[in-house]
Amino acid sequence: MPRTAARLAWLLVPIAAALSIVSVVLNRGRSLLGLDVAPIPTTIGMFLLVPVGALIAVRRSRNPIGWLVLAAGLLLIIAMTASGYSFRALGADAAFPAAVATNWVSQWLVLPMWVLVGFLTLLYPDGRLPSPRWRWFARVFAILGVLYIAAAAAEAWPRRQEAHADLEHLLPFRGDTVAAALWPAFVALLAATLGALVVRYRRGGPVEKAQIRWLGFAGALTLVATVLFTIEQLPAAVVITVGTVASFGPPVAIAVAILRYRLYEIDRIISRTVTYGLLVAVLGAVYVIGVVGLGAVLSGLSGQQGSDLAVAISVLAVVALFRPVRARTLAVVDRRFNRTGYRARWVVDGFADRLRDQVDRASIGQDVLVAATEVVQPDRVSLWSPDRKGGS
Repeated sequence: MPRTAARLAWLLVPIAAALSIVSVVLNRGRSLLGLDVAPIPTTIGMFLLVPVGALIAVRRSRNPIGWLVLAAGLLLIIAMTASGYSFRALGADAAFPAAVATNWVSQWLVLPMWVLVGFLTLLYPDGRLPSPRWRWFARVFAILGVLYIAAAAAEAWPRRQEAHADLEHLLPFRGDTVAAALWPAFVALLAATLGALVVRYRRGGPVEKAQIRWLGFAGALTLVATVLFTIEQLPAAVVITVGTVASFGPPVAIAVAILRYRLYEIDRIISRTVTYGLLVAVLGAVYVIGVVGLGAVLSGLSGQQGSDLAVAISVLAVVALFRPVRARTLAVVDRRFNRTGYRARWVVDGFADRLRDQVDRASIGQDVLVAATEVVQPDRVSLWSPDRKGGS
């Protein structure tokens, strides 16, 4: 990779860090759908896209994924910073330089990020399209994306002097406009880019499948955070916490997948996430049923409110069920999501059982070879053991 490109990639990292700090300060007190979206952890999650993209761009110079990630993160940070600056500038009595132009740019600058996300999905993880057949789709997606951005920018120009107290203007445009009419088609094509990942997963090898699972896991976290973000009944602290965790997910997942550091840990992460999610759901249901059911029974028997006793019994039931439910759920989930680890444990346990009854050295050696082949799956395996004459 040319040194100039590498220096540019690393130069953008401190610039993004400075803009992130400015964004936190300028957007303090603002909200999106009634929730504060500019705490420090969330901003760090957005900023992580930039160093991750720079690292991939330098380490994997022939893969455009790094530059796409870097550009997407930088655009998001710039859009947030520009929106905060224009909000503070237009609401002040003193004149601030370029406040109107910055406000206009901030209203549509986040949209190119979604175009980059679409191409990131198309090119992930090796930087090439799944096949030449996808070229026409990539062209159509690029053309529609440019039209959508141009329409949004043109329609934002008349509103360039409006100060926005919240960040709703960063969402896709709505109403009777050209941009709103293009939005469904753009979203449909953006969702269709996931088909490229499906094709790659079905045709790819173990490494490529693990890379796609990392991205899928991060996408699932983001989807859960988006759903929780729209539920008004949930406490804001819960929604923000989940959103913060989800914001860290994509940059970390992409870095691990592309750089292949602990790549195969994804199966364990998915299985543990599903396990504890099911565990919380089961124990939560036991607690709720216990409190409601026992409360009603105790109230009918004594004629008084038995809520305290029902809560105590429910808590004891949850504590007693935690270990057995966790063990059972873990076994079921590993059998489904972590087949390699589950089969490895099964083979090792079977070998240990046979070893207690085996006395023949040849049989033991054969069992060792079979167990090593099943668990480690090497290209070849051999066993050396000294015989009575010192040979093998």
